[in-house]
Amino acid sequence: MCNATRTVSPEVCESFRDAIYACPKQVTSPEGGTSMSDGDDRRKHLEFIQQIVTRLASNSFAYKGWTVVLVTGLFALGSKDATPAYLLVGALPAIAFWGLDAYYLRQERLFRELYDAVRLRGETNSQSGEFAMSTTPVSDRVDGWLRTLGSRSLWPFYGTMVAVTIIAAIVAASRVSGGPQ
Repeated sequence: MCNATRTVSPEVCESFRDAIYACPKQVTSPEGGTSMSDGDDRRKHLEFIQQIVTRLASNSFAYKGWTVVLVTGLFALGSKDATPAYLLVGALPAIAFWGLDAYYLRQERLFRELYDAVRLRGETNSQSGEFAMSTTPVSDRVDGWLRTLGSRSLWPFYGTMVAVTIIAAIVAASRVSGGPQ
């Protein structure tokens, strides 16, 4: 709270409130007491959004790990029996996790845009005590799901997994059919 009101006029406190949160205005609750200030509300709202972004980023890491485990396991099964079908099945989890990862990456980008909107413009719904978490107002600022599939953080990893799986299946099929060894 602003304890410097003896040396700083209330007008000065008002003018700097939004910029530095040094002298946040107290919000009166319907019961007559004071609740968190506008600056505290904004900071709490930003913390909520940041926690969501962190969770979404950890999902992406987990999907990449599961993709490696499943594709490697199917490679092991396919190489043991030298059947191209097992190897081609290995592309399915890679494609599925690619799609899921793109979805969560898009959600992460949406919440980053929401974070910026709240940070820059203070878009909170503090009057009702709720924090707006809908990304609909910022959805036009983020690429769609299909464009996110081609993201620099996704296509090199998943594209390589799918390509290696398909190439291994083609090599295994040529060995099974008696092609060049």
